[in-house]
Order: sequence, then structure tokens, then C-alpha cells
Amino acid sequence: MEFPFSFYILMSGVIGEDMKEDFQRCKEQMGISDKEFATFVLQKQSQTPPKASADDKTDKLMNEMLENESRLESAIEEGKK
Repeated sequence: MEFPFSFYILMSGVIGEDMKEDFQRCKEQMGISDKEFATFVLQKQSQTPPKASADDKTDKLMNEMLENESRLESAIEEGKK
């Protein structure tokens, strides 16, 4: 089966939104605030060596997916106006 590219963009947005919700629930269950998590991330980044190229590719792909999600949300909002 083949799907149009827009379907993949839509699905990545749905999956991304589900991941954000799961992340929020995890923080709530652990009793961690956004500020505490941000502090943890900064500490972790300063302790870890630079990422390998495979991780860089994954990060780039995730960033592109999030950018596409943002563009899709903007287009949907613009279409509602």
C-alpha cells in the first residue's frame, strides 16, 4: 500500500502529540516540574560526549518531524480562519 506524503505528515503529528502527552504524564507521575527536567537535561548534556553520527541523524529527523508538525498545525489553524 502507498499513502500520500500528507498522510505521513499527519501520522507523525499524531504520534508526536501522543509522545508529548506520555512525556507529560511521566513527569507528573514522577513529580518533576518542567524546570527541574530542564535542569536535568542541561546537566546531562554537559556530562555526555558529543553524539555519534547515527544519533545526529536521528536528532535531525526528529527536529524535521517536529517542524513539519508545527507547519501542519499552522496550516490547519489558517484553514479554520
